[in-house]
Amino acid sequence: MKVPLRARLLTAQQRRSPAYTIVGKTANESPALRRKLAVPTRGPATLLTGRVPKSVAVDWIDADLPGRRLAVRRYRPRHPASAARPVLVDFHGGGFVIGDATLKDWFNGQLAARLDAVVVSVNYRLAPENPFPAAYDDAVDATAWAAAAAEQWGGDPSRIVVLGDSAGGNLAAGVALAAANGTGPRLCAQVLLYAAVDLAGQYPSSVENAHAIMMTAEEADAFPWHYVGGHDRADQRISPLLAPDHRGLPPAVIIAAEHDPIRDQSPAYARLLRAAGVPAWQSTYAGAAHGFVSAPGLYPTAVHALTEVSDILRRLLSTTSTPGGGET
Repeated sequence: MKVPLRARLLTAQQRRSPAYTIVGKTANESPALRRKLAVPTRGPATLLTGRVPKSVAVDWIDADLPGRRLAVRRYRPRHPASAARPVLVDFHGGGFVIGDATLKDWFNGQLAARLDAVVVSVNYRLAPENPFPAAYDDAVDATAWAAAAAEQWGGDPSRIVVLGDSAGGNLAAGVALAAANGTGPRLCAQVLLYAAVDLAGQYPSSVENAHAIMMTAEEADAFPWHYVGGHDRADQRISPLLAPDHRGLPPAVIIAAEHDPIRDQSPAYARLLRAAGVPAWQSTYAGAAHGFVSAPGLYPTAVHALTEVSDILRRLLSTTSTPGGGET
């Protein structure tokens, strides 16, 4: 199924310009690219990126972590809570180099409304100024911070979910592994949206989608270089799929996009988790490209992905027993 015409038309000019790609950029040039690709959170841009529901309040708070402070974007339903709310800890995408906590405003706001949850999206440190393991350490520490602070926001520290897209999905999966190994709070679920879970492997989708509109295979390789450099990419903090043991991980909701060079990593990770006894739901959305849940105005399937994620999380958060995973 083809990518929607409006998505192809709106990205065509950007794809033709070398100014808008990470490929060939030096470490000194990457911050300028970050500014160039920043997405406005107001005005006409929200016709493409969506808006936070009016029923959800958004503010910025600080996460005081050991030796550093991170900005966190918080989404909370405006109506009084009837019980302590689950807490979703989100890590944005951007190849570890670009992006910020506003990227999934629509998606996170919708999750807060649909699940009656508190969502906190973390502005973790970006490469190349902050190379590995900075982002990973930020993700692990911020999740522990969120669990410790949850009650202050009317949240339930026993119902913590990690969520991430692309590079953020890599971080969320890494946090889940750390938690299973005793570092951090117990997690109820992990949501991985077109996540880069194997930075060392090669998959057929990187050939099939070598020139995909939102991220090419060359870009998928270039972004992590600024983050991991020469570090061993088989390190499970970099490639969660390559961890030696996946038993005990929280249930996983794994979303992939058809037109994405890293598409095949998602079903591969789902199969691996199921083999380890971890419930995993995995869907690949036809006609979608990398980053599609952040652009509901371009990709109608973003709404379907939102519904799938929220429906599964609602079941996981409302019961102490874990149903079996499935695949669509």
